Amino acid sequence: MNKGLIIPLMFFWMMLPSCQHDNLSSKYPYLNNEEELVTLLFTENAESEPADHHAYYDALLDFQQEYPDALSKVHAVDETDHQLMQYYEVTDFPAMIILDGEEVQLRLEGSNDYTVIKDEIKNKVLAEDLLTSSKRYN
Repeated sequence: MNKGLIIPLMFFWMMLPSCQHDNLSSKYPYLNNEEELVTLLFTENAESEPADHHAYYDALLDFQQEYPDALSKVHAVDETDHQLMQYYEVTDFPAMIILDGEEVQLRLEGSNDYTVIKDEIKNKVLAEDLLTSSKRYN
């Protein structure tokens, strides 16, 4: 292969993740939230939700009732939203991702028990002081 072609191809390849995020940010402005944690809940077809989805919903709702200011930004993502699924590499349903800015703080996928889900949320969000991050109070 021509050496003059390799360098531009490498540059293009390195820029792809940045372009993908820019495209996501414009289509999903809530992903740019630097002030609050953002929760993405990936589900299968909403019309025929399997029972294991309920454990995620119930755990999130109960956590929000106990800590109303903790996870106020929850967005349901349908399986047809291939762009978000591909970007976050979601392969199993249901799935939940908690973001702090662009950084994934918690990721759960597949069938999980209500208690496991709620404990994971509580441990990650409360134990690591994600709620008291200085950027949320500036």
